[in-house]
Amino acid sequence: MRIGIEADRMWANPFGVGRFVREAVRALRTVCREHEYVLFSLTHSAQASRRFYSPVRLIRGARRLMWLQTGLPWQATRAGVNVLFCPDYLIPIRAPCPVVVMVYDLLFTSYPEWGEDMVNWQLKLCMPMTIHRAAQIVTPSEFIRQELIQVFRCKPEKVTVVPAGVGEQFRPRSEEDVKSALARYQLDGTPFMLSVGMWS
Repeated sequence: MRIGIEADRMWANPFGVGRFVREAVRALRTVCREHEYVLFSLTHSAQASRRFYSPVRLIRGARRLMWLQTGLPWQATRAGVNVLFCPDYLIPIRAPCPVVVMVYDLLFTSYPEWGEDMVNWQLKLCMPMTIHRAAQIVTPSEFIRQELIQVFRCKPEKVTVVPAGVGEQFRPRSEEDVKSALARYQLDGTPFMLSVGMWS
C-alpha cells in the first residue's frame, strides 16, 4: 500500500505535532516495512527527507492552507497514494483517496483563550467539514474521543483511540541518573509537579 502523510509540521514545528509526525514516520518504517510512504510538505526538500527518513519520498508544495486544499490533493493524485494521513486537524475538502485525520484535543472550543485567534478561527470553521469527510479520526485518548462524539456528534465507530508513543530517548533511567537530575534542579526531597508540553 502507498500511504501519503501530510508532513509539513515535521520540520516546521520541533514540538507537538512535529515531534509526533517525526516519531510516527520512524516507527512506521520499522514496523510496517511492506508499505511505501510518501511525505508531502511545503517547507522542506526531498534531500532532507532522504537524509533523515530514507526510504521515503517527499513532494514539495506552497503556502500551507491553500496548499492543503489544492496542492496536496493534486500531489496525492500524482503520487497515487491509497490513503492519506493528515496529522494536524485539517484535511483537504476534496481528496483522491480516503483520508485519516489526527485530532489531539479540542482546546479551541474548550479553552480558546489558550490558542491563537487565527488558528482557533480556522479550526472552528474547518473542523465540522473535517469530521464529516474524514474516513477515520484518530485521537490519543478516550477523553478526546468522547469530546469529539459529544461536541461534533461523530459516529463512535469513526473515532479510534491510538495512544501516542514515545521516542527512544524517553526510557527508564538509573537511580544514579535520577538523583543527579533531582540535585541539578534542586528538587532532591522536594515535592514538585512536572508539566510536559508547550503550555505552562
